[in-house]
Amino acid sequence: PLLSALPLRGCSVAGAGGLGPGKARSGPAQTAALTCETDVVPPTTAQILLALSRGLDPRSGEVLPPESIVRRAEIVRALQEAARTLENPARRRADRTWHAPLPPKTGTPWTKEEDAILRNGRANGRTVEELAADLGRTPNAVQIRLDRAEQAP
Repeated sequence: PLLSALPLRGCSVAGAGGLGPGKARSGPAQTAALTCETDVVPPTTAQILLALSRGLDPRSGEVLPPESIVRRAEIVRALQEAARTLENPARRRADRTWHAPLPPKTGTPWTKEEDAILRNGRANGRTVEELAADLGRTPNAVQIRLDRAEQAP
């Protein structure tokens, strides 16, 4: 998810062996360059947040170490959300209303144990909402996972 955020206006990422969406970054030898038109306009706060969410140092453009706090899934999501909000003033106004917090496992990979809980729960007549509460997931995520399991060969 590091490269799947909003594009940086006036900026580009190069290097790191042609990294693109879905390609892993590992090891200290891989570097990337974040190039912004900073000689004309300094990067915006949103651009800085997006660079961090992509695992890049906003000043040097170098790939941050894997153990860096900004490489954690929940931090990446927060940085991307903050950048999107800054980029879109209408969204900023809409975000002033209170929303319930997302369940704790939102956006994390599913485990084999969770899949087993889903199968057993549905076999025992549990509702999607009950399973979602038990698993710390949204009802929508649970329903999608169940639908995909039914479609699997």
